[in-house]
Amino acid sequence: MKDIYLKFPSEEQARQVLIQFGLVKDESDAIYHPGICIDVIGTIYTTDDSEAEEPEYKPEAGWHINLRIVDDIDTAELAPFIVTPATPARVWA
Repeated sequence: MKDIYLKFPSEEQARQVLIQFGLVKDESDAIYHPGICIDVIGTIYTTDDSEAEEPEYKPEAGWHINLRIVDDIDTAELAPFIVTPATPARVWA
């Protein structure tokens, strides 16, 4: 099992790349793969001062998706989009 964090320029490009990678789009327009768990994060918002009474949040660039690769699947095709965040916005439990 392997977890990877992906960052794409847009949601549309993320969908295109993941479908080209082998994920399947179903009749409800969701994408899936039997050997991959998908967590669509989308836009990540951050703040410089989380201790402020009313912190101001700003969107980070990109469309974010976490994948948990359950099967032995080669992810080399996704390498241009793999990021290694110091503190991920969301992780697998």
